[in-house]
Amino acid sequence: HGYLSSSVICNLILMKSLFLFITILCSMFFCSELFTDTYILPKWLATIGGGIIILFCTIIEFFVYRRISLPILHSTFFTCLIISGCIEAILGICTIFQEKIDVTIGTMDNPAGFASCLCLILPYAFENNNQTIHKKIYSLFFCLLAIIAIIVSKSRSGYVSLFIIGLIWAYYTFRQRWRNTIESTSRNYIFAFIVCFILPFLVWLFYTKKASALGRLNIYTIAFDMILDKPLLGHGLNAISKKYMLYQAHYFQENPDSMFSIYADNVKHIFNHFLELGVMFGLPALFLSVLICVYLARLIPKTNGLHKRAALCSLIGLIPFCLFSYPFYYPFTWLMLFINIY
Repeated sequence: HGYLSSSVICNLILMKSLFLFITILCSMFFCSELFTDTYILPKWLATIGGGIIILFCTIIEFFVYRRISLPILHSTFFTCLIISGCIEAILGICTIFQEKIDVTIGTMDNPAGFASCLCLILPYAFENNNQTIHKKIYSLFFCLLAIIAIIVSKSRSGYVSLFIIGLIWAYYTFRQRWRNTIESTSRNYIFAFIVCFILPFLVWLFYTKKASALGRLNIYTIAFDMILDKPLLGHGLNAISKKYMLYQAHYFQENPDSMFSIYADNVKHIFNHFLELGVMFGLPALFLSVLICVYLARLIPKTNGLHKRAALCSLIGLIPFCLFSYPFYYPFTWLMLFINIY
């Protein structure tokens, strides 16, 4: 009887793991023309449906066996995830090189959403490079595809995320060899590296899409005004859709000669999750989110184990998208956040 119970529990765990992976696939690929929002809403509905099924399995397990088990994230799970990333990258590259190109790339509605999907998976491909020869081959294939896809997508957030992930993984790979060199290197050389490479890189990103960058600066300026009006408690949920345009109109009424006037538009997103939290819930929420990012950065030299490093890289690689886009409007980001924390 004990063996039978253990067998059933194992089957339930495997079932939940399978449904979790299917849910992740749906959050990445599922689109439907039955909805006005062809790309995002179907993914959310499929993700919620998958979550309900996993929750239902968990409830049955609790009431029948008086225990709760979490899905097993075996190496096979991440292998399938990397293969799914390969498919998304190929779809994206094919979309980009079509004769008629719009904002849609792959199965996402814009380049930043597409690039964030690949950047979240990329650290697990780096992890697989230390496994068997077969895993190395398809992991390297995905890395190459992902890098090409992110570059041709022209997602500036993707460029920054790719650079940060590569830098962190290079640190993990070579830190034993570089430790003496880094310790003996003066701060002046580190500062020179920042000035000579990173700052020009950021300036280049700004000028690659100057109009877009100035438009976002305008959005950030108005978002700051909203935060300063209600710094402690914020404006509440849906504040952007309800109040942003009013603040924008007031801003240009007060500043009719503003250089940002030609970039004003009907805004649905602030393109910065930190400022968005500040607008909705006040400065405490904004500072808390910044502290979480600082905490993650401080974990970099302390983290050991390939899987933990990949999870940390994936989490930190998400930060540039949070700074310049809206990745948490995609269900795939939430699922990967759960996997990384788990």
